[in-house]
Amino acid sequence: MSKIVQHLSRISRIRKGAITTALLSALMLVPAMVMAQAPSTTHFQVLHAFNGSNGDSGFGSLILDAAGNMYGATLVGGDLNCVYSGLGCGVVFELSATGEEKILHKFKGSPDGALPMWGGNLTLDSQGNLYGLTNNGGVVACPGNGDGACGTVFKIDSTGHETVIYAFKGTNGDGNSPYGNVILDKSGNLYGTTSLGGTYNNGTVFKIDTTGKETVLHSFAGSPDGAFPSGLVEDAAGNLYGATIEGGIAASGGPCGSFGCGTVFKLTKTGQETVLYRFTNSNGDGENPFTTLVLDKKGNLYGTTQTGGISSCAQVADECGIVFKVSQAGHETILYQFKGSPDGRQPFGPVVFDAAGNLYGATYWGGTGTECGTQVGCGTVFKLTKGGKETVLHSFSGGKDGGVPFFGVAIDGAGNLYGTTQEGGNPKCQNNFGSGCGVVYKITQ
Repeated sequence: MSKIVQHLSRISRIRKGAITTALLSALMLVPAMVMAQAPSTTHFQVLHAFNGSNGDSGFGSLILDAAGNMYGATLVGGDLNCVYSGLGCGVVFELSATGEEKILHKFKGSPDGALPMWGGNLTLDSQGNLYGLTNNGGVVACPGNGDGACGTVFKIDSTGHETVIYAFKGTNGDGNSPYGNVILDKSGNLYGTTSLGGTYNNGTVFKIDTTGKETVLHSFAGSPDGAFPSGLVEDAAGNLYGATIEGGIAASGGPCGSFGCGTVFKLTKTGQETVLYRFTNSNGDGENPFTTLVLDKKGNLYGTTQTGGISSCAQVADECGIVFKVSQAGHETILYQFKGSPDGRQPFGPVVFDAAGNLYGATYWGGTGTECGTQVGCGTVFKLTKGGKETVLHSFSGGKDGGVPFFGVAIDGAGNLYGTTQEGGNPKCQNNFGSGCGVVYKITQ
């Protein structure tokens, strides 16, 4: 089994407490605020519950158009005859502001792809076309990948017609298994990341031009530049930024093994990479950023790490994760360290800003809800002020309101939050993760 498949399979193995822990060398970090507040008074609403045939398990973020419609993807569900997973190969959907769902595409595995938008969000252009990634499927069987093809980059037009823009090959330096988002520049070029492939099989950053030609801009070596990138964000000058789940400082027997705890990097459009920060999981620092980063007006980068932070995290023998900021000069500030209860633990997704500069996100587990599988707490949606005060906006129960939100939230101009969950909702729908196939929710503050 490949390194990234092993790492991503933590998502299910974490339920059994199988996460690597320990500490590496100390860093001088700004102390984090760790006191969580009681849940705030908000209105939580389930807009839609998936039933399998119309989607199953939200593993990415939603995007909103000007009319308030939401667009997203589910990891599985849809065409239940798709042999890839036995649960379907995933769907792309549109949801109205009132919760009416329209299936735009059901993936079949070959040639169109499978497992769409794992750990990312779709991109919407001005003509109403959607762009995204599938982690698997396509037309080319990947060397050493026993569970399918190498993945695709796809486009879905406003009528629901899907086009495969590029199918990854996984050979001769090409990528394999896209993870995260795809971004569109002003010239119509697409940029994204693959979790595997490249020169060292540690993932790539790629560009696809308007003719469908792919260029690998960077192949990750593991140490010192990172391994297994998790999505991109672009600044006004056209520079690309991202995080790698592993890699960076590698030390045999260290807290993150021989791969390192992950990095934050900058990449020019010509492929020149600069590592801005290397995580160490020491002195409260983070480990394993699955997150897509967010930029502020000053060029500071914000994100989350799945683990790291407080070593005495409640409910598990591991750290609960952090929210961090990294400056252009490479200085990290720990904005918040999760405790598990009541504030949540192990955020996988990004954070988003509101107009006042507050941050919002979701945690996979923790909170005040009942048990989800073998874990205590079914996840939270949180708000983090500039001063580091955290407020729990909702603790999921794992029932009708959903449970274990894998990724982050979207925010509209009024400050309403929208997201998806992996579990909960319709109890008649069962998947490999738990009871219920997940929901789309809205939180009004």
